[in-house]
Amino acid sequence: MMLLVGILIVFGATLGGFMVAGGNPLLLLHISEFIVIGGIALGLMVIASPTHVLKEIIVKIRGRSPAGTPARTSTWICSSCSMRSSCSGGAAA
Repeated sequence: MMLLVGILIVFGATLGGFMVAGGNPLLLLHISEFIVIGGIALGLMVIASPTHVLKEIIVKIRGRSPAGTPARTSTWICSSCSMRSSCSGGAAA
């Protein structure tokens, strides 16, 4: 939840500041810049990560657990509430 709030603050401040300065927000959307930035990020990830980490990323993107069985929704829900007292709807710690 805090991640979503942080993302909204960043986008709101960026777009708001740009518009206050008289800019058109649509000018921020250049597909070539997204390709360049995404390519740089992907290349740096490949350079900086060991092979086993890259393989694990590919496995996670494909939606499979390392054992080869499809990842279940309950696995993701349980892992997302690891800061809670239990995965059965317990109060936040």
